Amino acid sequence: MPKASIGNYKGVMLCNRPDEFGQVQKPERQGKPPFISRVDPKDKVGLNPTKKVIVVQKKKKDTNSILVRHKRYLKMLQEKRLIEKLEKEEEENKKAETLKKFKEQTSNQRKKITKLKNEKDGDQAQETSPNLLQDTSPIKIEEPVPMPEDNKKVSQLTQENVKEFTKK
Repeated sequence: MPKASIGNYKGVMLCNRPDEFGQVQKPERQGKPPFISRVDPKDKVGLNPTKKVIVVQKKKKDTNSILVRHKRYLKMLQEKRLIEKLEKEEEENKKAETLKKFKEQTSNQRKKITKLKNEKDGDQAQETSPNLLQDTSPIKIEEPVPMPEDNKKVSQLTQENVKEFTKK
């Protein structure tokens, strides 16, 4: 048998060609190729039977529970709005009360100042009214009630704003 030569050497193919000398060719199959199964043919077909039959009951969707939850939410929302309304009224009453106290205190201070001015003028002119002389108690300066805060808009300090502040 003659030694097989490399023959047609192309690229990386270093094996002998099938048509070269010394190689036996397999006969070509006729018909369909065989089916190669991945399962042992001795096994039974299908899944194994269950040991116990378990009946699964589907949970019935309760549409009434959705309505109950919605009603509960609406009731909670109504209570929340009522609480907010009461708090708002209480806050407004508090503001009105502080404003009323502030007005009373400032009016008392104005009366005392006018009384002092009248007494000073009366000493100079020797004419005092009898009503003013009745209250001879020393002037008590009460602690001022804080003025209710207004929600003022805060803006940037610009040249125009500085001019406005300097005019005042």
